[in-house]
Amino acid sequence: LNGLGVILRLQGEHDQAREYHEQALSIRERALGREHPETAWCLHHLGMVWRAQGEYERARECHEQALGIRERTLGREHLDTAWSMHNMGVMHRLQGDHTRARSYHEQALAVRERAFGLEHRDTARSLYQLGLVLYAQGAAVESLDRLRRALAIFELRLGRDHPETRATQQRLVALPNSLG
Repeated sequence: LNGLGVILRLQGEHDQAREYHEQALSIRERALGREHPETAWCLHHLGMVWRAQGEYERARECHEQALGIRERTLGREHLDTAWSMHNMGVMHRLQGDHTRARSYHEQALAVRERAFGLEHRDTARSLYQLGLVLYAQGAAVESLDRLRRALAIFELRLGRDHPETRATQQRLVALPNSLG
């Protein structure tokens, strides 16, 4: 059910995706309990659907629950916990709380750098998101540094034509123009 929900979300079928994720969450809560890491994955995916639908408060609540479960069951240094930190950072950025967003992205980045190293795709994702937050906070030089680092990793790992690489290139082109 979770897998079908992910596919439907990626195809833009958000209502149907949400139904599958809610079913999966219900089953996992009954079978494994509310504090199981697999239950957290259901919350993660449900939060992604709510975010795609612009329901930021509902999305943040799902990601917050997932983070709590992962911190209690897996610890703060686990990669799944880093995913939840990343999602919380995205949600706080989208809701305009850049201070909290920055804290979550810095934590996720630190875990990912220790686990994966400096040139991993997920490390680049954290650098990218941190770059967006830094820019929103007025730290343009630091922002550009993080975005350039993310771009270098995306180009190395994914190639120049990958959507994440292109999105980062476009963001880098747009930011200096808005610096005046």
